[in-house]
Amino acid sequence: ARQDIGKAVDRWEQLEQKYSFTPGESADIERNLAIRAARGKHAMATRLLDAVHPDFIDDEVFHWRLRIALQSLDWHQLVRWTEGDAPAVDDIDLRWRYWRGRALEETGEIDRAKEIFKALSSESDYYGFMAADRIGETYHMNHAPLPGSREEMERVASIPAIQRASELYQIGMIYPARREWHHALNRMTTYQMQVAAALASDWGWYDRAILTMSKAHAYADLVLRFPIQYQQILDEYSQKRQIDTSWLYGLVRAESAFQEDAKSPAGALGLMQVMPETGRLTAKSIGLQKYSTDKLLAAETNIPIGSAYLKQMLETFNGNQALATAAYNAGPGRVRSWLPKAGCEEPDIWIEKIPFDETLKYVRRVLYYANVYDWRFQQEIKPISQRMAVVLPHKQSLVASMSCGGQKISYN
Repeated sequence: ARQDIGKAVDRWEQLEQKYSFTPGESADIERNLAIRAARGKHAMATRLLDAVHPDFIDDEVFHWRLRIALQSLDWHQLVRWTEGDAPAVDDIDLRWRYWRGRALEETGEIDRAKEIFKALSSESDYYGFMAADRIGETYHMNHAPLPGSREEMERVASIPAIQRASELYQIGMIYPARREWHHALNRMTTYQMQVAAALASDWGWYDRAILTMSKAHAYADLVLRFPIQYQQILDEYSQKRQIDTSWLYGLVRAESAFQEDAKSPAGALGLMQVMPETGRLTAKSIGLQKYSTDKLLAAETNIPIGSAYLKQMLETFNGNQALATAAYNAGPGRVRSWLPKAGCEEPDIWIEKIPFDETLKYVRRVLYYANVYDWRFQQEIKPISQRMAVVLPHKQSLVASMSCGGQKISYN
């Protein structure tokens, strides 16, 4: 299947006739063949994906079904593929519901689409906000503060490993403090983890608060999950670079969870996860004196460089925050290669077709986080759809207005 999907399918048909595979074995093999065909953009992909047994439809199968349907704009097929409830697996329900609504909308079933968007718009999520935009609804943040319990707070604070973590953090011994913290979490319930996150937030140790809430799968307390940190320098450089402040905060939150000394396996450094070569070139372009790579681990160097590079991406892609976000993660060359060859593409469709799963999730996450930071700053929430723009072919100049996906698109 890795080398020749056609031969693999022929061989499987022969083997299935010769041997007595269980239904589960057959369904699993057919699922894998379908995914291989989709990845390789094989002509049989649609047929193989369509034949996947209902019990074997998971987020990966749906991901490829969605990509295939959007690639050819086969909305009727997508309506059929999203019939019924979404499979009970992670990271699929809201995506499933949004794209069912879009498919129904595109096939003329407007009232049914609006019903789906209405229900989905109550969710605090990228797809919930996108659904709200489709029908002009306001966003629901669904913030639910962690229920306070002085007794539980005192009990968690008295755990020896938590006490050691606190004292090590206060004197700047960050690495041993993190080790003690994670040692303590291993023995906690999910509620205790949330209490610990509140403690970390009280100490100003915001990255531990964010990561601990994630470990607890606790997403309702948006204040704990989306702290306002490094405000002076982030505000300064969002104004200096003339970029959306909430978008900048959302990107930092997605990149490092506000961990100043963050280091990725790929070598990206600091709050905005700047690659060393990008840092060197950007520092030179903005005239930053006495630059060295290790300085990327300090906010006062990382933010000026990262924000300048983000602004460069924004200008490269004509002010389209969705494209600029993708370029910040995957590089501008890749994003140019993903642009339509002709015509235009609606931004939600373009995002869903990003071939790198990491970048696809990253773009959705950053755009959602930007909305949450609008809310955190107690300012008017800018619709996600306004942080996007119609996606045009590379090098095509912007015109005053054009039609895309049946909608009139205008530019400033």
